[in-house]
Amino acid sequence: MYRSIVTAADVPGIICKVYNLNVKVVQELTSYDDHNFYVQDVSVVSDNNTHGYVLKILNSLDSQNPDIIELQTQIMLHMKNAGYPTPGVIPCKDGQILKLMSLPARKNQDGKESTSNFIVRLFTFLPGLPLDHVKLTLNICYQIGWFAGRMELVLKDFCLVDKPQVGKMKRKWNMSEIPNLRSKVHSVTNSEMKSVVMEVIKQFETQILTCQHMFSKGLIHGDFNECNILVSDNSHFPIEEQYSSPANCFTSMATKCRDEGKGYNISGIIDFGDTTYSLYIFEIAIAMTYVMLNQHNLSPTAAAGHVLAGYLSHITLSQIELQHLRLCICARLVQSIVMGYFTFSEDPSNGYILTHASRAWPLLNTLWQMSDSTLLQLLNVPNHLLS
Repeated sequence: MYRSIVTAADVPGIICKVYNLNVKVVQELTSYDDHNFYVQDVSVVSDNNTHGYVLKILNSLDSQNPDIIELQTQIMLHMKNAGYPTPGVIPCKDGQILKLMSLPARKNQDGKESTSNFIVRLFTFLPGLPLDHVKLTLNICYQIGWFAGRMELVLKDFCLVDKPQVGKMKRKWNMSEIPNLRSKVHSVTNSEMKSVVMEVIKQFETQILTCQHMFSKGLIHGDFNECNILVSDNSHFPIEEQYSSPANCFTSMATKCRDEGKGYNISGIIDFGDTTYSLYIFEIAIAMTYVMLNQHNLSPTAAAGHVLAGYLSHITLSQIELQHLRLCICARLVQSIVMGYFTFSEDPSNGYILTHASRAWPLLNTLWQMSDSTLLQLLNVPNHLLS
């Protein structure tokens, strides 16, 4: 897998050719394994011109599956049409929602530039700051869970009957792919870390993947982390009555968040590249994992507990699912560690790759020595949900 080597200077020509728009490049955006560029439409004349787009050029591997990428894009459009804060999709001038293009890829050994096919899509720009640019609060943590659960409800209305490609929606970051990490564990050089990693993979495989009939399933976003969540200081939490809803079993926690609710609120969710049909427990475990890695002196368990509270205002998890949260969180931490160090060994120039991997080990080591019941107590899960 590799990224294109398209530069900012190439972008206006690509967009003009595919979308018949006249744009200027404002900024190249950070990305794990794709190429993203923020551009503005120069035909829109205004003193406060904020009319922007994001050009996304997928990596070479994902570009081999245009039917899957089209399905993921349709899912995002379904969320958008339901009023969820996701980017809009700009159709190509031929009406399609994506384009497969031959673009500069990398140089051969003789120094000549080669080309490869990459999927190109253009999205409307969602204003706001990535969550990792602002201080994480318990109020935002609650909203993260609320939005994750709300997404699952909306996606239940997305018809999958006539979409056989759903079964092929698999990427290396899907948690169902965790056993495949064994081939990459060699990139983890710390012996103690490597030992724990192997233990987690084994237990995850035997207790989760081989027992999937015990867990609820549906379409999930698959990467609810602070880089894919946008916030704004002039946005409002969409349904404030959810804080005090009788369905919310964390009433005191929700009330505290409501009272703290001034300041930043979630204004957008982006990047549906890891969307898949999988276990709901994976979605909430992923969201909880990333808030536990926060660097804002917020208690990891308090942050995760508020995410769980927001999620449970929409989605019901069984006792068995709640009792397996710790293992799923540990598995996501292992995934972050192994994928981070392995990918960095192949592309040392992309420091963004280690954003989470470098912070994951201390948390993993702590959680792995903890019992399931202890974590649930620290998360303030009500007893009646566990009996």
